Parts: sequence; C-alpha cells; structure tokens
Amino acid sequence: METAEIPIPKTYPEALAAWQLQRALNAAIQEELQGLQQQLDWLRRQVFGQKSERRVPPPPVEQLSLGQDFSADEAPQAPLRSVAAHTRRASRHPEDRAESLPFFDEGRVPIETILLPAPEAEGLDPGSYEVIDTKVSYRLAQRPGSYV
Repeated sequence: METAEIPIPKTYPEALAAWQLQRALNAAIQEELQGLQQQLDWLRRQVFGQKSERRVPPPPVEQLSLGQDFSADEAPQAPLRSVAAHTRRASRHPEDRAESLPFFDEGRVPIETILLPAPEAEGLDPGSYEVIDTKVSYRLAQRPGSYV
C-alpha cells in the first residue's frame, strides 16, 4: 500500500483531518500486515511443520535395512520337484493338499458323502454331457453331541 504525504496542519480542523487520515492509513497497514503474517505462518507450517507423511516410524527389530542381506542359512529351503523345462520348489503350505486327504481317523468318525450337482447340468439328460473332473474335499462337521 502506498503511503500518502501528509501535510503539516496549521489549524485544528486540518490537524483533526490529518490525524484521521493517519489513523485510517495505520489501520489499513495493520490489516495488510496481519494478512501477510497469516500467509507466512501457513507457509512455515507447510514447509517446516510436522506432517504425517513426513514422520518415519522407527523400523521394527526384525526388519532388514536396505543394504542388509539375509544369508541362505537363515531360511530353510523347500525340497525341489521336477517340472517340465525347469525346477520349482515344492509348496510349503499344507493347505494346498489338505482338502484331498482326510485329517481325521476314518475308523472313529463316520464319513458322509454329499454330492453337489453342477448348476449348469441341472435338468439335462446324463447322456447329453460328459463329466470331465470331480473335486473331493474333506470337512469336519459337528452335530450336537457327535462328529461327522
């Protein structure tokens, strides 16, 4: 804001008018200063303030640093199995083959077979389609007072 040249007053009305002008200019400068101070505070918070993206939590104890390498002794190797054109590690997850083998004693738990029809084959004559594959899975269910 430009400051206006205020003449030196010679009479009381001129002094009063100069004082009012000076007071208005002072108020305008004060208002502009407050606006600039708010902008500066906002900019300082954006540049130097603490932000959630900038906080880096301390790494957990078991996590490796970027340059650290783990040795082959630490990780157990899964047995190898042959696959056409290359060698692949055998699956270490027992859940992959769990459905095809019963995990309970068949002599102590009665087995009940539940056949689920394919929704696509409902209402069709059995001679009009060919069964390509079946899936067998074992589940342990409980009835009140017994296991099946």
